[in-house]
Amino acid sequence: MGSDIGFEYMNEDSINHSLKCSICNQPFVHPVSTNCKKKHKFCRHCIEQWLKHNSSCPTCRRNLNSEDLISITEDIVVDVLNELRVKCIRCGKTDLERGDFNNHLKNSCLSAIVSCPAQDIKCLWTGHPNKLSSHLKHCTYQALRPLIVSLFNENHQLKQHVTQLTSHIKEYQHDMKQLKEQLNQQATKIEGQSNEIIQLKNLWKQNGNQAVSVRNALMRGSQVATVVSQSQLANNYLPAV
Repeated sequence: MGSDIGFEYMNEDSINHSLKCSICNQPFVHPVSTNCKKKHKFCRHCIEQWLKHNSSCPTCRRNLNSEDLISITEDIVVDVLNELRVKCIRCGKTDLERGDFNNHLKNSCLSAIVSCPAQDIKCLWTGHPNKLSSHLKHCTYQALRPLIVSLFNENHQLKQHVTQLTSHIKEYQHDMKQLKEQLNQQATKIEGQSNEIIQLKNLWKQNGNQAVSVRNALMRGSQVATVVSQSQLANNYLPAV
């Protein structure tokens, strides 16, 4: 993996095979061991990429997943790896210790490009490491960092507040929709009940009219009966001829 991070090994053939990853065939970078019987060792990046497409150890084929990987932190292994001699691909400087390579890139590599420490607050400056100190003396972003960070934090809080308000509005809209549906259902129910009431009123009116007719008929019948009765009584008192 050396060439991927800006250096190549010097006298790579002389490096002990036990220090090399069997996947990339280069000295370990962030070495890990497996839980296999022989505890096979790989670069963390190499074995994690392997496990994205496979579920076994590439050496012994035993079942393996990323949770089974154990970082190698023994001083003797780490020290030997850090002391390996490398050459910077960018500037060509040789005989660098691998463990110091990042410091070389940040502080002394004439071909390296670094960013301003204020990149996190939107400073766009990039340049050689030996120009960084000069830039920082005049970097407005770095000088105003406390204020800019405060504004960023305030803006972040405002965004969170807006997000919360938006969520509440959506909840209210959902509740209003449900209430509207309930009101529509109640309105439909009331309309149905109103129709039933109208029908009952009409039926009551019809029954009332029928009752009046019956009462009138009964009254007429009663009057007729009275007349008949009176006639019969009158006939009873008439002298016989």
